[in-house]
Amino acid sequence: MDHRNRPDSVMGPGTCNNSGKRLFHSCSLIIFGTGISLAVWLIHSVVDFLISADGRDNFIGGVFTADLREVWSRLLITIIIMAFSIYAQFTLNKRKQAEASLSKSHRFSKRILDSMNDAVSIINVSDYRLVMVNSVFLDELGIEEQQALGRTCYEVTHALSESCCHEDHPCPLLETVVTGNFSQAHHVHLGREGVRRDVEISVSPVRDESGKIVQVVHVSRDITERKRAEREIQQLAYYDTLTGLPNRMLFSEHLKQALAQAERAEQRLALLFLDLDRFKEVNDTLGHSIGDRLLKVAAERLGHCLRKNDTVARLGGDEFVIVISALSHAEDVAVIARKILDALMKPILLETHEIVSTGSIGISVYPKDGKDVDSLLRNADMAMYRAKEQGR
Repeated sequence: MDHRNRPDSVMGPGTCNNSGKRLFHSCSLIIFGTGISLAVWLIHSVVDFLISADGRDNFIGGVFTADLREVWSRLLITIIIMAFSIYAQFTLNKRKQAEASLSKSHRFSKRILDSMNDAVSIINVSDYRLVMVNSVFLDELGIEEQQALGRTCYEVTHALSESCCHEDHPCPLLETVVTGNFSQAHHVHLGREGVRRDVEISVSPVRDESGKIVQVVHVSRDITERKRAEREIQQLAYYDTLTGLPNRMLFSEHLKQALAQAERAEQRLALLFLDLDRFKEVNDTLGHSIGDRLLKVAAERLGHCLRKNDTVARLGGDEFVIVISALSHAEDVAVIARKILDALMKPILLETHEIVSTGSIGISVYPKDGKDVDSLLRNADMAMYRAKEQGR
């Protein structure tokens, strides 16, 4: 028998099954037959003694004559059989009542779970196996009940071979077992057809009579739409809608963090202020749609020129800023600036128009040209305008 399909649980149908009934009936018959055999052997032994020479002089020995031996034996066997039958029937009735009560309790618990709007499951803490789930749980995952019961929670919801215990993906069940308290977590479950769903999880302990935690009630609420809305709001608040680059607000935060890191490590940091040359002419002559596409291409090329730990942002219009952190030598920034200008000068084909874009870059270096966001931006901006005046 596959143990996964018959989970042993405090709550759940595992204790009410046909296998248990058949085992009980078999044991009852074995005990009953053994009892009768012992009783027959005992009665025959007693009667043999009473009608023997040693027992013939007794009053009782006179009653148990050889002629009456068979009658007494059958009578006593009948009495023993009746007693065993009554006991077996009484025990069976008590078991049936217990099974009926447990089955009724299980059906009631299942109705309660199915009435809830969130996905609910009951999980054994010893092996992480599911022993009861509600209809919402099954519907969100797109599976049948038999595909869930007896399997581990991480196997069903995450398609993993081991429990989720990473720092960025903690296991609330384990936290509840360790602390003995209610716990919460944010997870990503695999829904229908493997679609990733953001869920908010809450876990509550279930204790046995001794106070030991044996199971947990696991409630997960689908917050996919809410998380998507939050990401959209964050995107609008901190990122440029046209290029997808960080905007001025997010850039300021990144620059503050980079300055703090540079100060701790006693390193240089460079800020590059880039302005596209003659961008207004492109907008006026070819239209804003071409101008927008030019900005997108410029943003992509800037990203390809930088390291992963560098930052590029769009301040607005045709102005971009780049943060070069952990600068070994101040002279290195000039090499990076030349690389950026060369990348921008490559021809761009937009519809039927081939555009060659150039740019002007101003540079300020921490700590020589400033130690805060405003001073570095101001000095880089001034350097950029001087570069324009010098003929780009």
